[in-house]
Amino acid sequence: PGQGIQIQVLGSFSKADALYTAGAASYPQMEQVLAQLIPLGAQRGGGLTWEYYFSFDGGSPPWTSAMSQATALEALARAYQATRNPYYLNVATRAMAMFSKGPPTGVNVPTAAGTRYLQYTFAPRLSIINAFLQTLIGLYDFGQVSGNATAKQLFARGNAEALTEVPQFDTGAWSRYRPDLENTLDSPELVPDLV
Repeated sequence: PGQGIQIQVLGSFSKADALYTAGAASYPQMEQVLAQLIPLGAQRGGGLTWEYYFSFDGGSPPWTSAMSQATALEALARAYQATRNPYYLNVATRAMAMFSKGPPTGVNVPTAAGTRYLQYTFAPRLSIINAFLQTLIGLYDFGQVSGNATAKQLFARGNAEALTEVPQFDTGAWSRYRPDLENTLDSPELVPDLV
């Protein structure tokens, strides 16, 4: 309330991604969505980032998210697959910078095993497993489509950390959304799909 109508970056790039999945007839609409989203990127940490401009869960704008940024990478990679236009890979390459920067600018938190990528740049201690795993999927997909060595390295470091974290979210009878919060009834179906 009181923050006006705001763009939901994750939802918007997810829409572009879904239009790719829908098939060739939806590719023009996917390109239209991306044509509207790409210019909204901000310069942050030496690269292009899609920020949120509303207060959320104790964080003040502008902030961003590894999950929304990685979903952008995935949508841009798929747009390249659909069109073979290298513009989309160039935009995505510029958007990787925040994965190498620490908070509050970026989402990179080094760990003993590798790297954790943050759901929110304003919450460096918060770990949300499905957001982390979805981030890795976006990095992986972009790396596979583009052949970008940095994306592959970012994925590998994150994957090494995920392999140590995922078991911590398993209670033996249920799963956790965060280390301190159990999942809702429908959430446990998500994590196995991401792993």
